[in-house]
Amino acid sequence: RLAQKLIEKGIQVHLITSRFDKRWKRVEYLGPLKVIRLSSPPIRILGTLIFLVSLLRYLLQYRSNYQIIHIHLASHEAFWGIFWGNILKKRIVLKLASGGKCGKIMGELFRLNNSLRGKIILTGIKKAHRFIATTPQIKNHLLEFSFIEDRIVNIPNGVDIETFRPRSLNTYGSDPRQCKKVLFVGRLSEEKGIIPLINAWRILLDWYD
Repeated sequence: RLAQKLIEKGIQVHLITSRFDKRWKRVEYLGPLKVIRLSSPPIRILGTLIFLVSLLRYLLQYRSNYQIIHIHLASHEAFWGIFWGNILKKRIVLKLASGGKCGKIMGELFRLNNSLRGKIILTGIKKAHRFIATTPQIKNHLLEFSFIEDRIVNIPNGVDIETFRPRSLNTYGSDPRQCKKVLFVGRLSEEKGIIPLINAWRILLDWYD
């Protein structure tokens, strides 16, 4: 959705990802969005190296066509994207999601911080110019690992209400405009607050029964 909205504003966006399966197209258009899949055979270590070489070649070849590199998640690939992006004098944005005890980001940060090699990668990741934290909790995780606070921006994940909206048809036997609908989107873990939501909903039902 972000890419689509940027394109609508006249900004050129290319999405770069891995090509694990040779049957997948190297280049494909999803509407106006150009998707480039770089070779990444499912072979441990070698596959990652092939992808990183392909990524470097792409960044060098098209360096005059982009100004910003937007990377998702803290990973080895993110480290090299940030490293090369800084050498090429590009602005780099790193988005971090999936916080909490069961989330991916906290485990990844702890894992990186527990070895010399991981600490080098973590130091390199901190060289991004902006960090998007989708929740205040993720921002706190980053501060625990000494990320620069001024570079962290809280931007929650959005919902495209033109696509994800209640049906216009009256499914429940009353005016759909009068029906109250509750939607929970997220993984089933404590920090998402699903239990308080269920309890609150039970109280409301008791009040209005």
